[in-house]
Amino acid sequence: MSPRDRSWLRPAFSPVAEPSGPAWPELDASACTARFHDRLVEFSRAEFAVLELLAAHPHVLITREELSVHGWHEPLTSTDRVTSAVKRIRQRLARAGVDADQLTTIHALGYRWDPRPTHDGVPRSA
Repeated sequence: MSPRDRSWLRPAFSPVAEPSGPAWPELDASACTARFHDRLVEFSRAEFAVLELLAAHPHVLITREELSVHGWHEPLTSTDRVTSAVKRIRQRLARAGVDADQLTTIHALGYRWDPRPTHDGVPRSA
């Protein structure tokens, strides 16, 4: 197979250095975890790859196809696995007390990581 035939294996985006600040998770690719201040959230490899790509490109629409290539290293054949991975990511974030609404769905297109600039994603006790 020539390099051109395998072009679909390359993600359209590659992770960049993560921004710093209170609204950003600290990502650990070796452990597939994200830390939101004192909240540590564990993910499967594919879930982590999806979150990693989204968090590396905040406020940018990432299509389901791009997430499929990045998370599973193959083209999208069905939206089910990406949709399921995003659902599980949101569930894991919510169980850890992290604002899962930072992961925004763009209907029929894909997803976007929208960290709150004045909010760190972790609710504070009153």
